[in-house]
Order: sequence, then C-alpha cells, then structure tokens
Amino acid sequence: MAKNQRERKLAKKKKRELHRRNEKLKSQSRRIVEPSAKISRKLEEAYELIDRGHFDEAESTINRLVKRYSQIPAVIEAQLYLYQTNDNLEQCCLAAKQLMKLTPNDPDAVIMYAQSSLFCARASIAFVNYRKFLKRWPDHENATKARAAMGICQPECLSRIDRSRRSGFTDLTLNNGGLELFARHEESLEQLQAGNFEVAITLCLDVLKVEPKFLPARNNLATCCFQSGDLESAATTARETCRLAPDNRYAEANLAKLEFLTGNLDQANAIANRIALNPPHEQDPLVAAIESLSYLGRDEDVVALSATLDQVAKIDDERRAIGLHHFAVAVFRLGDEKKARRLWARCLKHMPSHAEAIANLNDLDSDDGHAAWADPISKWIPKPALTRLIESQDNNQSKSRSVIWENSVIQALIPALLDRGDPIGREFALRSAISDASPPMLDALKQFAFGHRGPDAMRYEALMFLHREGVIDAGPHRFFSRGIWNDVQLFAPEIVFEATKQVEPWESKLAEIGFNAQGCGDYEEAEEIWLQILERDPDNASAAFNLAVVWMNRDGATGRKKATAKFEDLHEKHPDYLFASLALANIAAKDGNFVRAGELLGSAMQQKRLHVTEATALFCAQIQIAVERREFDSAEMAYEMLVNLVGEDHPTAIQSRDLIDRPASLLQRLAHSFSPF
Repeated sequence: MAKNQRERKLAKKKKRELHRRNEKLKSQSRRIVEPSAKISRKLEEAYELIDRGHFDEAESTINRLVKRYSQIPAVIEAQLYLYQTNDNLEQCCLAAKQLMKLTPNDPDAVIMYAQSSLFCARASIAFVNYRKFLKRWPDHENATKARAAMGICQPECLSRIDRSRRSGFTDLTLNNGGLELFARHEESLEQLQAGNFEVAITLCLDVLKVEPKFLPARNNLATCCFQSGDLESAATTARETCRLAPDNRYAEANLAKLEFLTGNLDQANAIANRIALNPPHEQDPLVAAIESLSYLGRDEDVVALSATLDQVAKIDDERRAIGLHHFAVAVFRLGDEKKARRLWARCLKHMPSHAEAIANLNDLDSDDGHAAWADPISKWIPKPALTRLIESQDNNQSKSRSVIWENSVIQALIPALLDRGDPIGREFALRSAISDASPPMLDALKQFAFGHRGPDAMRYEALMFLHREGVIDAGPHRFFSRGIWNDVQLFAPEIVFEATKQVEPWESKLAEIGFNAQGCGDYEEAEEIWLQILERDPDNASAAFNLAVVWMNRDGATGRKKATAKFEDLHEKHPDYLFASLALANIAAKDGNFVRAGELLGSAMQQKRLHVTEATALFCAQIQIAVERREFDSAEMAYEMLVNLVGEDHPTAIQSRDLIDRPASLLQRLAHSFSPF
C-alpha cells in the first residue's frame, strides 16, 4: 500500500511538472515578455512549495510577486496553479480572469476562465466565454469539451432567465440581452467576492439601468454599499427592494441583516420574527435567512431553519456549506461541541476552502476559547470605518473615544461582537469598549465579563477594568474559567517595589542575618535574631511574625499551636499587617474553616496599596486556599497573577507550581521566602 501511495505521489508530481513545462511553452508561443531570472527562481520556489503542500508559504511568495509583477502572465499562471491545487475556487476564477486579460489571444486562458466561472456557479459568464472560445477557435483540441460545457450552462441560464421573467424582474430572453444581463450581474458577484466593492457597485448600477426591478442586482447593490462604508445607501436600497417586492424572501432576509448591521436592532428582530414564523424553502432565501438570524444571535431559530437544509430540492455545494457552517456555530453556542464538529466536517466536504469553518475547528483544537463565530469582522463593519477606528485606537485613545461616540452603529454592534465576534472582532470590541468607557459600553463589558463566551483572559481583563472603574467591587464574583464556574476575588491594588517604611540600620543588619539563617534551616540562630530585635523593639510585627514561622517550621504540632496564637495576637494588634492575616487564612483553610479563610483573604484583597512582597504572599495564600478547597482553576488564575509579578523562575512561583501540581502543605515551605522589611 505504501508503495502504491509513493507511486501515485510521484505520478502527480510528474503531471504538475509537465503542466509547468507546457505553460512555459505556451508563454513562449504567445511572444510575450518572459520573466527575469530572479522572478523565475521565485516562481520555481513557489511551485516547489505547492508540490510539497505548503500552500500558505507558496501563497505568500506568489502574492509578493503579484503585487509587483501583476502584468507578467507567468506570475498569474503560478497563482492560478496554486488556487487550482488547493481548491480555492473563487481565487482561481479571479486569477483566470486576470490571465485572460493579459493574454486575450490565448484560447487556454479563455477556456480556463469559463471553466472556473462554471465551478463558481456563474453559468452566464461561463456560457459567454465558452461561446467566445468556440467562435474564435472552433477546431481547438478542447472544442468538444467546451460544447459539452455549454450544454450544461445553457439550461441553467434559460432557467434563471425564465424565473426572472415570471417574477417580473426582466422581459429579456436568452438571445435578446438576457444572457448579457445575467453575465453582468454575475460579474458584480465576482467583484463582490473579491472585495472590489466600488467596481461591483458600478456593475450593479449598469444592470439596473437596463432592468430597474432586477432584484438580485438591488440586493447586491445594498451589500456593496454597506461594504464600501455607505451605510445609509445600503439600508435605503434594501428597504426599497422590499417595497418593490414584498414577497421576495431573499430581499427580506438581506434587509434583516442590514438593519442589524446598521444599528437598527428592533427592526431587524421584527423581520427575523416573521422569518422564524414563516421560513423560506428555496436555496438562496433559506441560506440568507439562516445567515441573518446568526448575526442576530438567535441560535435556536438558526438550528430550526438549518435543520431544513436537507429538504431543499436543489441546493449547490457552496450554499449548503454556508448553511452548515452557521448551523454548527449555533449548535456549539447551545452547548453541543461534538455535533458542531460533525457539522463543520460536513461543511468542509461541500466546500473545503471555507475559511471560517477551518478557523473555528483550529480554535477548538488549540483551546484558544474564541469559538464559535459565524463571520469575520470584515462582514460586520465596513472596511473604511474599521480602518479609521483601528488607526484611532493605535494613535490616540481620546480620538478613538470620540470616533466611537460619533458612530452609533458601531456602538450598537460592540455587545454582539463581544458575544459572537471572530477573534479580531472580539479584540476590537473589547479595546473599543474599554477606550470609550461610556455607560452603554460598561454595560456591554459587564455582560461579557460575567458570561461564558470568549477567552478567559479577555473576560478577566474586562472584569478587572470594571473593578478599576468602580462598576463592581472586588468580589468574590462568579466567573466562568476553564469550562466551569468559579468564585474569583479581584485584585487591583497598586503594587510598589520601594520600602514602605524606614528601617534602622541595626534592624536591617540583624534581619538580613535572620532571613539567611531561616532560609538555611538554622532555626536556632534565626530565633535568637528575632528575639534580639523584639527585645529592642517589642512592637516589631515583622520580627514577631518570623519568630512564629521559626516555631512552626521547627517544633511540629506544638510549634504550630504556639505560632497560631502569635499570628492571632499580631492580627489583633496590627490588623493592617498583611502577613499575619494571610498566615491565619492559610491555617484556617488547612483546618477546613474556609469561611474564615475567605474573610481573612477578602480583607487582604481590599488593600489599596501593597508592597511586592505582600502581593506575592497574597497570591501564594490564594493558591494555598484554592488547593485546600480543591479549586484548581482558581489556583491557576492566582498562579498566573503571581507569575506576572515575579516571573516563572522565581522560587516562590516554582514552589507554587509544585503545590498546584502536587498538593501539599504550604506554610512551612513558603513562609521563609518572604522578606517584609
């Protein structure tokens, strides 16, 4: 079996090499300018990457060449070969069209564009170009194939024109302008897919000059206006389309989406309610309805409509894939990851290049926590507006705030992006909401932070921001982390690294000796040092604390009892002395008194200003108590904060990591690490 696989791979490679040699010969026969030696080497590198299946690297190499040498056919041929190999149909079609423009007298370029258009379900463009090919090269070796393809295209073109005539969109026939009208319309779709929105708008308007009631062109015009940043024209066009054809279900679904994306949530939901009560049953309206309901976050309705996809009499692979993707997103958001994975797998069988399905599955496998989302940010916010906002965030926070305030549409979308945006969209929404900090944005952040969608780290960042802004207290709060709900106490005091009090030279010198002895396990010398300090300064809380630590480390159960009494005494006399409070919290947790442990820890968390040693001790106490309670997710969160403060290689972080991985008693192991002076 392995031998057969190797033989098949070798045969495939030889076929590709033959393809490249043939293309080079064709290029020479066209009498066009050959690429330079440098470009040829780069193209050869790209072909080798494609042969090895390294499509991303190959695309990066080819795109750099296309950016500079888009007028050289050999460069576009390499691009075309890449997209043929990795089954990227839309990009393949665009590359074939570019190649045909560069080499209009090459029959292979014409038939390649026709074939690519057919694969992208643009039958009218395919028919026009197959007809062009046969008219110019009737005796070509591929003429028979072209005639067969025309036999496939023609019934589809006739069917579309007949449906349009019955619907009142046009009076044209196949041979009386109808074919050209549909081909022009499909060109607008092609440009829309490519992101060339201004060109697509021009093409749509050209079609509407001929047939003002041609609804497919009106629907595309609304979408193109939105993507170009003209939100008012987009919504107006969609509303006019629905007035012209109130029974057109595709226009209805398109209007629901555009009402939502232009900030009119109530109108969007009103239309969505009608769709849910009376769903469409034909391919395009059904998939458009599923997509619109997905934008609105109406997961149950998406599932109900998506379940009818298999009942549609005729549905192409692309529309089925889009429907299955949105079905998977809704199912995942409703809690069934296994079924969602199966639906995404089905989606990719029908459309292997579906980028968002692939990205969602990759997110699940990497445990990044963004899944599931339906569409990228580029379909939510027009590129011009998004670019302006991102630039304002990068350059000037106050400017960003004013831009968001001015744009009520974007304000309306931020809660939805936090809930169901793609990774870039959710990050953009979080930064925008934090930058704006207006009451509506604070409400959106609160809903996001206390929800369960989106990465733990992003929701925790929102939680901390809300605490700093005084919107919420330090908690504890219920927080969804690592797949379960936990109680988290927020930590937001200022951490200082300078000494918080002046220490006399004699005391500093003795303390250094005491800590060194304690660290080496020489508890006798350490005890003598702390007693010397207390003899000269009876109220020295640090010396009293470390003396109690010596007893606990050295004297077993008796020492623990004696140390506990000393900690209690310190806590009573010096309630702001954090180390005594944390020691008592650890002891309470060890004894199973988690109520008192929580109270002591909570009071420590309310401090406005902590020395770095106090903050380190606080995080360690959180870890200890969480481990004692077997709340290892909470322990992990405290550990992350500790690492952010001292680094992974700090002895305290190493000991805490070991504690989480191998639960054990902590106080004796950590107490000598702290230096309160």
